[in-house]
Amino acid sequence: MNKQKVLEAIIPEVKKVLKSPYSAVFCPAEELRVESIGSNRYKAYGYVDSQNSYGAMLREKFEYSVSELDNGSYVVTAGGVGDKRPTVIEAKQQAQLKAQQAQLKAQQAQFQTFTSTARFVIYSLLVVAAIMVIYIIVNFG
Repeated sequence: MNKQKVLEAIIPEVKKVLKSPYSAVFCPAEELRVESIGSNRYKAYGYVDSQNSYGAMLREKFEYSVSELDNGSYVVTAGGVGDKRPTVIEAKQQAQLKAQQAQLKAQQAQFQTFTSTARFVIYSLLVVAAIMVIYIIVNFG
């Protein structure tokens, strides 16, 4: 297990949730605590210093689960930063939900276009029918 590679896998995930990711200063790899939780699976604990909304530097703890791949790299499977620690899996589910909502909005827009077109056709047919009735009354009346 390579602590530096574990930290490199975690850094992008941590930066996604920080208010000021460019200001992030991560704990050195030597200070990263890594525990084995199964075959090629680890839980990593560390900290990151970064600016909050007001510009003050704060230290947040993070906790992530990672899996080691056959090629020696690591992939984050779950975890988070601070007290809330939302899981990466939840974030993926939220992204899927947003995609589904966008698809639903597109379908609603298509339906509204269809109903507008249908209304136009119906009104056009009513106008034609009215003109035909007037024509019959005037000519055969």
